[in-house]
Amino acid sequence: MTTLFTMMLTLTLLVPLLSVPLIDSHWMELEFIKQEGDHEKLPVLLNQINGWVMRHIACAIVAVLLVTVLVNFPTQMNQPGQLATITGIYAIISSILAFVESLLALKISHLTAIPVATEKTKITAHTPWQF
Repeated sequence: MTTLFTMMLTLTLLVPLLSVPLIDSHWMELEFIKQEGDHEKLPVLLNQINGWVMRHIACAIVAVLLVTVLVNFPTQMNQPGQLATITGIYAIISSILAFVESLLALKISHLTAIPVATEKTKITAHTPWQF
């Protein structure tokens, strides 16, 4: 095992171990906000989650670029196959985490859009020529 492989393996194992509880806490916070009815906190939570989605996507893109470099230039490394494999697994995990976070962000955006839609229907339901 090379040092890079060990570092990438550690990173691949740590990212889901740290991100899954964070995603779970976001889901629980959303449920708590829905139970309280405090919809003013939803945009703040949505911004936090969108930040995490962007981080996961950026990490997945960097991992795919690293795999591309490892596959196309194998003579620069001792064992590029192992490192490329674990980096590809990391890219997949990071993409899955971004997908799950984006589902949560989509749910929050639907919750924030519902009051706006009901306010629009209240405004448009009354026409100016009715007395």
